[in-house]
Amino acid sequence: MTTPASHGRARALVDAVAHPAPSGWAVGRDSKIGVCQSALFDLLEPRRPDPAKVAWIRGTPLHTVRQRDGERLSDLQDLRDRTTMALQRRFGVDAGQATRVRRTAQSLYAQLAPLAAHEQQRELGWSADLHEIGLAVSHHGHHHHSAYLLEHVDAAGFSRAQQRRVTQLVLGQRGGLRKSRDLCSDRAGAVQLLALRLAVLLCQPRIDPPQGLQVALVTRPKARTLTLRWPASWAVELQQTVHLLDKEAVNWAGLADVEVSTGALK
Repeated sequence: MTTPASHGRARALVDAVAHPAPSGWAVGRDSKIGVCQSALFDLLEPRRPDPAKVAWIRGTPLHTVRQRDGERLSDLQDLRDRTTMALQRRFGVDAGQATRVRRTAQSLYAQLAPLAAHEQQRELGWSADLHEIGLAVSHHGHHHHSAYLLEHVDAAGFSRAQQRRVTQLVLGQRGGLRKSRDLCSDRAGAVQLLALRLAVLLCQPRIDPPQGLQVALVTRPKARTLTLRWPASWAVELQQTVHLLDKEAVNWAGLADVEVSTGALK
């Protein structure tokens, strides 16, 4: 709604544009522009834009806009969580298994990176939530199918960089590490991937996983040392799990700068 004052400014706008300054007056171009801008703002009475609408128009992830505004979003309000749950439903994900892998991965990640940024923790969680969507295509090599789907799906709320990160983690959840060399070259990516791979391994029977695995990845100037330690009782009670952990250690030892130490806790 306009007011008498804004009508006056609008009239000033017309006068400033339509009528030159009287002879002898030193009215510069910048002064006339200032009058025009002031009159336009009063006439239109612009309000502060809604961050959500700005995000939608510009294609910027909503969480980024709100973080810039100093707003803290709860997990339940985050569009990315809703997108993740929608993708689980769309591809028929076993929610129980996804939850087991998520909890296990986050527990191991807390050992590996206790001071990790909140967004890195959440990336790991989303990767666990979606690591099996490729089963909707085929059980054989499903991690490749999962990564392909994630790379091309419309993932509302995720930035392209974050969607790519989750895709890389899902691709690297099992198998050799050659396909994940770029991710493993970065410490943050390496510990995320290690936590996810170990969680998938421990949860492979699709029941609550065994507790007690201790893991560390220590970075030194010229090498990284991966340490895996498990309860001595696993050698008898969980022989298959120990076998898989030994194989996982071999995978990581295949990276040029990683030294591996494994064995039972004493």
